[in-house]
Amino acid sequence: MTRSIAAGMRSVGTRPMATIDPISRGVEVSLDDILAEGNIRSFRADDESAKRLAQSVGSIGVLQPILVSPRPGRPRFLLVAGFRRYSAACQAGLDRVPVRVLTAMDEARLTEIRLSENLHRMDMNPIEEATAIVSFMEQGNLSQEEAGARVGRSGAWVSTRVRLLELPEVVREMIRDGRLSSSNAGLLLPYVKRSTENFLIRAAKVGCRKGDNMGFASQLEHLTGARKRSPGPKGPGGACGCVCLCGLHSGAHAAGGTVRT
Repeated sequence: MTRSIAAGMRSVGTRPMATIDPISRGVEVSLDDILAEGNIRSFRADDESAKRLAQSVGSIGVLQPILVSPRPGRPRFLLVAGFRRYSAACQAGLDRVPVRVLTAMDEARLTEIRLSENLHRMDMNPIEEATAIVSFMEQGNLSQEEAGARVGRSGAWVSTRVRLLELPEVVREMIRDGRLSSSNAGLLLPYVKRSTENFLIRAAKVGCRKGDNMGFASQLEHLTGARKRSPGPKGPGGACGCVCLCGLHSGAHAAGGTVRT
């Protein structure tokens, strides 16, 4: 039977944890008895850390119980916390996993627990975090400040994460797979409204190569300055002699004019 891969989280912050049924501690249940839906994470087949975890789980089993919530019918439980352990168990071919059963709760509370768990475990990429935060705010009719307080993050952090969704899909994919760091992606945000999609994509590719946040910021500033650059001897950056975002120079830049973004 094919099992879908889903996400889960533990609540952290000002609100109390959902009650755990003490009778369920240490209980093992069949993976077929766990419904993995409401997924706020996507499973990537090329996730090397997930592959390593699956190998470990295949050798020693799942050591930390997965959090589940009871549901009517079959499967009997809904996955709440433990995406990585659940998916690793599926990949390793296990039949049963240890679980702890939470009391039944509404969808908004489940989303909060899932989001908090993965944020504090650093178990999501920035785009998954952004998507989950937006879903959480919509479900609870929350402001960015309110959502941040509920999951232990600042309103500014929430705002920056949400704005990542304004970047072109090609750039978002670079963030998802880890080629572009969240800090370098954040440096592109001021240019979203006043630059072309092509500029953002090509700049992001430079950001993928430039791991140093300060270095990338300097390159962006150098490129997007509205001042005229005097044509000089040819240098690594082209006819203008500057060293900036190679390949992003327009004809005007190469001719000593302003750079078009």
